[in-house]
Amino acid sequence: MNRLRLIQGFPQAIKIGLWLTPILPLYIPSLLYPFTTGRNFAFRIFVEIVFAFWIVLAATDRSYRPRRSNLLSAVSLFLLVVLIADIFSPNPWRAFFSDYERMGGFISLFHYYLYFLVLCSVFRRVLDWSIFFLSSIATSALISFIALLHSWDVSLIIPGILTLAPPGIRATSTTGNAAYLAGYLLLHAWLALLFIVQNWGQRIAMATIGTALALCLTGVVLTGTRSAMLSLALSSIFIGALSVSWRHIVCFVKRKKTRVTASLLVIVFAIAIVVITFKDHNTSDSNGSLSRLINYSATDYSAAGTINTRFIIWNMALKGIIERPVLGWGQENFYLVFQKYFDPRLHDKEQYFDRAHNIVLDWLIHAGIIGFLSYVVVWIIAIKTLIASVRIGKLPLWDGYLIGALLISYLLHNSFHFDTFNTSFILFSLLAYIQFRAGHKESLESVSEEHTGRTYLVGVLVAFTLIVVIYWANIKPIQEVMALTHAVTMSKSARKADSVNIENLYESFVRALANDTLGAGDADELLVKEVWLLADSPHLSMSEKKRFVKLALSLLKKTENSSTDIRHLLMFAVLLNTADTLDEQYSLILEKILHEALQLSPKKQTIYFELAHLHLNTGAKTTALHTLKKAWELEPRYTDAAANLLTISISLQRKDIIDEIENIIPLEQWDGSHLERIGTAYRRMENHGAALRIYRRLIELRPTSSDPHFWCGVSLVRLQRFNAARIYFEETLRLGEKQQEAQRFLDLIDNSSLSR
Repeated sequence: MNRLRLIQGFPQAIKIGLWLTPILPLYIPSLLYPFTTGRNFAFRIFVEIVFAFWIVLAATDRSYRPRRSNLLSAVSLFLLVVLIADIFSPNPWRAFFSDYERMGGFISLFHYYLYFLVLCSVFRRVLDWSIFFLSSIATSALISFIALLHSWDVSLIIPGILTLAPPGIRATSTTGNAAYLAGYLLLHAWLALLFIVQNWGQRIAMATIGTALALCLTGVVLTGTRSAMLSLALSSIFIGALSVSWRHIVCFVKRKKTRVTASLLVIVFAIAIVVITFKDHNTSDSNGSLSRLINYSATDYSAAGTINTRFIIWNMALKGIIERPVLGWGQENFYLVFQKYFDPRLHDKEQYFDRAHNIVLDWLIHAGIIGFLSYVVVWIIAIKTLIASVRIGKLPLWDGYLIGALLISYLLHNSFHFDTFNTSFILFSLLAYIQFRAGHKESLESVSEEHTGRTYLVGVLVAFTLIVVIYWANIKPIQEVMALTHAVTMSKSARKADSVNIENLYESFVRALANDTLGAGDADELLVKEVWLLADSPHLSMSEKKRFVKLALSLLKKTENSSTDIRHLLMFAVLLNTADTLDEQYSLILEKILHEALQLSPKKQTIYFELAHLHLNTGAKTTALHTLKKAWELEPRYTDAAANLLTISISLQRKDIIDEIENIIPLEQWDGSHLERIGTAYRRMENHGAALRIYRRLIELRPTSSDPHFWCGVSLVRLQRFNAARIYFEETLRLGEKQQEAQRFLDLIDNSSLSR
């Protein structure tokens, strides 16, 4: 009797665990990668616990075992194909375990599958689903409100739970960056509208959920995410067209509920039309998010030109798909495609893409044509199941429309972005809900089996497995992340000359590396970066720096033995270029690393920069010149590459290269930092006429800075144009910096012999 009473409590315990899942997007622990690690580990632990309860429950009560369905078979087939693709990928370890920055890979997909199974088996009443989705809608409303506060420059800090600093022009929230927030709120806007329709006539419910809907839509706009707005508009068009084609337009005048729903959709569609109509209208800079929404260009090559960036990335992805078309590269391995087919036009964009930012191309990369087709099958069967549920009356017509619109919005938004936990758990929840509606029975009779011995055996085995899995797959990695966080924090303090014991800092690095459970590579890369910063710090002795560098280099062998990520190699290169004075052997190691990196990514300019740095450190200026010329020729519009080449060409007096660069990049296109470097190079070569031209342009960019005025004066003195020089030195005195130097030159000018 006690055993039965205990088992009977399992369904409610499982439901409580599932109902808590939607609040995870609020959770931001004080860890590295706070928007991914904490909530993903929490989700996995939730799933593992509820799955263990469910296994025992299903062994005891047959009614809780999965019921065969086309959708369950399709999702299972998809999981199997992805598993095979990950096994045969170039880097299967990464395909399975991903890294802490993304928390993806097969381990994550498998947890979503278990989550789907439990949802399908345990949520057997409409009330169960209502509690779940209303919990998620309430969470989204709170997240939207946080985004609203964020847009008002309000900082939110709750130690150990939430840390959110004021934003730029695009609002963010606890879900991560603006695009992640937009995708999450977009789906919840449709969910809120669905529950408004379902609760029509209940004023309190409608007002409450309507407030959540308004907050979600406001949040989407504040993110300035164009794909979210576009998907919202196109999904609205889809619903309107579908209702007309199915001849339900008559309902608009006969049924109040349908008429109001249609009106809401028309409003959303009208907003979209206004956005498109006024795309080229000048917008006040005071509303950066709106300005971003209505001003865009597919040919924008600037750092902000994300649409053009997508086209470049997609072209690179297509090359990778052609190379491995059948099973792809495995999950989390797009970095291999990115570095192999790197397009130099991405020079001023994000330097390391690990996703194609398109749901079709991403799955073709992850699992090839076979994996993508299995993914398409899941969607086809889900939509067919949804339509069948509407036709046989198990799902109200407009519920079906709104769920369909949500799915369309998901696909459209992810045509330019990718899934995170915030959208993935909603997708699998919806698939389970569609399955529930297709075979909905308000109650199922329990079919208990009196096998006490078997139940106890299953319970013991499950409990033991659960403890092992949670410890190895969650607790140990969490300990690593915490150790990394501690090591990075101590390193920052040491670089600021705070009271940090260097020995303790070293031991914290060692402990962080010792906890490398999943071998994701994050620990290696982060600690190498910290060692680089320490090697460049004036607060450590030479022997202390060398000790840390030696620890970092111990990781190099592990990096070389894996399917190499050039991001890791470049971090080693930056470290060794910084620490080259500590040991002459570092240059030999560095040269080997950089040549290996060039083989992996022959068109990535930053590799050439580090190689040129090495040549300059060893005195091979001509070799450095040729190296930098190769980097510049990859993309002549890349001003960083041009500035690097121009400065060394000035020092080597290569007028042919100087003229070539100046013909392609006019003086107006250089920024201040470039002009400072170029001006310094001309001064060192005593080309004062060219230096004067550079510093005059710099004054236009920085009229309140004393430096360019001072150096204009110096250049004019060298050119013996004393009266003109006087003006610049007097302006230098007025601006309040370099006063002693400027006064010294003024005294020289006033000297009668100099005046003559």
